[in-house]
Amino acid sequence: MTILKRRLITIPLYFAAAAVLLGLFPALAAVCLAWDLMQCKRLARTRFLLFTGLYFACEIAGILAGFAIWAACGGPFAARTAHWLNANYALQGLWSAALFHGVSRLYKLDFAAQGMECLDRSAPVLLFMRHASIADTVLPSHFLTARKGIRLRYVMKKELLWDPCLDIVGHRLPNYFVDRTAGDGAQVRGITALMHGLEPGHGVFLYPEGTRFSRSRQKRILERLAQTRPELHEQARGLKHMLPPRFGGALGLLQSGHAADVIFCAHTGFESANKFADFVNGSLIGQQIRIWFYRVPHERIPRERDAQARWLLDQWNIMDAWIDKQTEAEPAGKETAEHGRTD
Repeated sequence: MTILKRRLITIPLYFAAAAVLLGLFPALAAVCLAWDLMQCKRLARTRFLLFTGLYFACEIAGILAGFAIWAACGGPFAARTAHWLNANYALQGLWSAALFHGVSRLYKLDFAAQGMECLDRSAPVLLFMRHASIADTVLPSHFLTARKGIRLRYVMKKELLWDPCLDIVGHRLPNYFVDRTAGDGAQVRGITALMHGLEPGHGVFLYPEGTRFSRSRQKRILERLAQTRPELHEQARGLKHMLPPRFGGALGLLQSGHAADVIFCAHTGFESANKFADFVNGSLIGQQIRIWFYRVPHERIPRERDAQARWLLDQWNIMDAWIDKQTEAEPAGKETAEHGRTD
């Protein structure tokens, strides 16, 4: 499907859905509130309704702002000037910030981040992060872009193009949408192309796992790895909380020939929001989200491809051990973490 055809479906659909939600909101709010009070659900369904309203408000505002940027920069003659990119990066930041702060406040999340000092702009970076929930997608924009000024190029699945804001702004900025039905070679080349022109203060964000964690997925991937790469299976089979990385995209970035440090991000607390239904039943409410960033300089990363695969699994085991420790520990102390910071 072409971009135009997709947008002719998604944009009117989102406006119609937002209008219906707005019209029904008072009745839906009354029903959700009564349901929550009867079942003592900590207002879980009411919170979810409010977040749904926020999401559609962000989408409508983002679509209109995206059109305004397009018109102000010349409409069909708009070029990728610095002004054009800055305006779209700003819109992306505002959209992400609204969703981050919205979910944080509605679900009363407490953030404890360690390793923030490594998020500097001294060199280009690759951000490799654990993927435990659809909610953890808000972390890079807040902690690296809003807090540290690092502009990220995102690797996302193509299905997210059905979100109009991600489709519109995502195509205006240097991002790559992975088609999981296409051959791996073409996808790796598309991901690797994001390294071109990467400067200090910029980075590429990738989920090396490729999808959210589940025990069944972990079992399937480990079984396949045992057949195809038994030497890597030995390293990966001890993982408790993460999927073994899919090496194509990550190694493609490392093998691109462009020097970049690698920032790893492990986190806990979002496991209770692994599925869409978890946002409805309230299992995310009041969670403490513990986050750990650490950075490996480019010169400490192996150059040979097989050595890089082993090195990446070593980092995965380090993060997995940290996650395992956090699940057994008391909340981190203030001397080692930044607490409750969402600004």
